[in-house]
Amino acid sequence: MMKRTVDAPLVPILLGLAGILELVAGMAGHTWITVPLALVFFACTYLYLRTSLVGKYKIIDRVVGKTRIAATDQVLDLGCGHGAVMLAVAKHLRAPGKVTGIDIWKRVDQSGNRQAATQAVIEAAGVSQVAQLQTADMTALPFNDNQFDAVFASLSLHNVKPKQARR
Repeated sequence: MMKRTVDAPLVPILLGLAGILELVAGMAGHTWITVPLALVFFACTYLYLRTSLVGKYKIIDRVVGKTRIAATDQVLDLGCGHGAVMLAVAKHLRAPGKVTGIDIWKRVDQSGNRQAATQAVIEAAGVSQVAQLQTADMTALPFNDNQFDAVFASLSLHNVKPKQARR
């Protein structure tokens, strides 16, 4: 099983801090009206972490399982990060099938987002025969037209800035 990390790790930190500040403000002002708001921030922190660490993997497995990928297909994973989609796809492939994951490896988008870490995940899962990584920007793909039979872009397109570049 791959190591699971938090997407955009600053978000749950800020949500949790907001909850703490609401509690402190309520205690300092001797008013408990801020407690419900603090609980909302804590609930949002929990839901964010649960989705990032558990929920997205269930969704990925379900989507990849329902996608008709032939064992010898060539598949592209845009913004592969830690390789969750790559690993799910790789389970369905055999050589010469291959899944290619690309990323620009920005740590602000995903905690610990490094090519070496994702390569270690691929090797630990025993899928290096059908999975490969490449540093590339999804807005300027270095591939030929029709090179891939399927393309995934799970939780990555929103990171393309500005919004107009997502077309």
